[in-house]
Amino acid sequence: MADSSADYYALLGVGTGATDADIRSAFRKLARQYHPDVNPDPTAPERFRAIVSAYEVLSDPARRAEYDARRARGAPRTAGQRGGVRGPGTAGRAAGTRGATDGAPWPSSTTTMPPVRGLDRHSTLRVSTETLAQGGSGTLHHRRWQACERCGGFGRLAQEVPCTACGGTGFHGGRISDPCKVCWTSGTTTVCPDCTGKGSLWQAKRIDITIPPGARYGQQLRLRGMGDAGPRGGLPGDLYVELAPPLPAAVDAIASHELVQAALRRLEEWLDRFAPYPV
Repeated sequence: MADSSADYYALLGVGTGATDADIRSAFRKLARQYHPDVNPDPTAPERFRAIVSAYEVLSDPARRAEYDARRARGAPRTAGQRGGVRGPGTAGRAAGTRGATDGAPWPSSTTTMPPVRGLDRHSTLRVSTETLAQGGSGTLHHRRWQACERCGGFGRLAQEVPCTACGGTGFHGGRISDPCKVCWTSGTTTVCPDCTGKGSLWQAKRIDITIPPGARYGQQLRLRGMGDAGPRGGLPGDLYVELAPPLPAAVDAIASHELVQAALRRLEEWLDRFAPYPV
């Protein structure tokens, strides 16, 4: 929830006359710095939520006007005051001052986490002996962890959208006693609905693979850059495809049965809840 004692302008490092573009730019910069995906500091999640709270208020004209009115009546405590929220621009000054958001000082120096190479993936392509001997092509349906296109891998959008967790009502099942903990009853949120704030998601891709003449079963073909996307803009991993013989007709018939395929789809849906990287 928003901290009424926080100076949102100081928290985002902008002036009271900042434009919407200034606020959005400052928020994106700070959110990338303190997002739990890129900042290993155990206090980063709480600081990230404080930054999000400030942005959600200042990016909404009505809520910003209400906040400015409250601020004019009694200015919130600013950075450097005991119990106040330290703004990122004050890092390195009064390092002993503790923030209201988590009771810990903001770091005295900014540490930029380096990009990380994505994970390599492995798959199997079943081909006939004729294709191995003469060469040819095969089609592989591959799923990999890929940056979300809608939010650009950031996990949040520049504009608010209806909250998918509560259907835009602000409450679960219409019960006032059960408020939504994603949008906090507002019905809208900046969390990307496509990747649910993770910044990446599983995506299916059809890949046409060229099989060289004289290949053998058990051989692995390396497809560079077709593995998982790398966190923090890192290079993608590689995909290793192992050539294998076709399944026996009886086994292939069972595997192709609609009930088996439906079960596999349910399994994929369940696995989609898990990310290969910490979120």
